[in-house]
Amino acid sequence: MIAEGLADKEIAARLGLSTATVRTYLERVFRRHDIRSRTAAVSIWMRAMGPR
Repeated sequence: MIAEGLADKEIAARLGLSTATVRTYLERVFRRHDIRSRTAAVSIWMRAMGPR
């Protein structure tokens, strides 16, 4: 959903979670994988998905 350009609030609404929960999950994933920004996360995800 980050790759779709959705904000935390929009992701939370789609998943039925609070915005704080979405932010916590994203912070944990970013920290665990040493990702410093949403842009970097999308870039890593796109490379992992490979050409389609």
